[in-house]
Amino acid sequence: MRGWNKKAMETNLEQAKTSQCDTSVPAEQEKLISLALLAGSYMLKNGGETYRAEECTRRILMAGNADEIEIFAIPTSMIITVKIGGHYHTRSASVKKRDIDIDMIDRVNTVSRSIYEGTMSVNAAFEYLSPEKRKKTSPYMLGIYSSVSSAAFTLLFGGMPRDMIFAFFAAIVTNVSLKFFQKTTGYTFLSALFGSIVMASLSRVACLIVPEISLSSVITGGIIPMVPGLAMTNAVRDTINGDLVSGSSKAIEALLQAVAIAVGVSIVLAI
Repeated sequence: MRGWNKKAMETNLEQAKTSQCDTSVPAEQEKLISLALLAGSYMLKNGGETYRAEECTRRILMAGNADEIEIFAIPTSMIITVKIGGHYHTRSASVKKRDIDIDMIDRVNTVSRSIYEGTMSVNAAFEYLSPEKRKKTSPYMLGIYSSVSSAAFTLLFGGMPRDMIFAFFAAIVTNVSLKFFQKTTGYTFLSALFGSIVMASLSRVACLIVPEISLSSVITGGIIPMVPGLAMTNAVRDTINGDLVSGSSKAIEALLQAVAIAVGVSIVLAI
């Protein structure tokens, strides 16, 4: 009986050894997999659709002549599995914070197409995606641009020039407050709630000082830049493309942000 158990154990051990996947990956293939994972996670992190992140990742991996490619992406993580030389290799990345950066989305698209067409090396792609190599717009300038849009929306929603001027300065204060608040917490829901409260409060105080100011126009123009329009659009596009999990999660996220903005304004108006 002992002999049979020992023989069976040796047989099972030998089978396990022969079926075990080789975890070693050629250096060039490993760099390509790392690039694909980085590009896909950047796409998710900077406001790209889930299906677009999968397409860009797949396009890069196809340049490595992999036998099989499987990609699973949701707004908070990406997992890729590649079969090379009869062995499967899996890599994953998590996406903790998400923002909107159209320039990075364009760079990821450019890298994926260039790698697939063979017009860019892997090292050049890493350098092209490196944050240090990018000429980023100053956060202060972004705040000014957002404030200008708030002023324009105020005029669009029936405000007068004086309303537009106040909305501009109120939006600057709101943006500065949001930058400080976002450094202490990464919750988008709380940021939207805080921003809407600040904007509505400033508008309410201004109306008490200058009764001629249109409260509704100023508040509406001020909160429009905070409305999660891109998240709503991506939710619809992901759902249409069959990414139901990603589409549903983005729709819920956009809904929560919209509710937070409405709650913040309602709190101020109710006081």
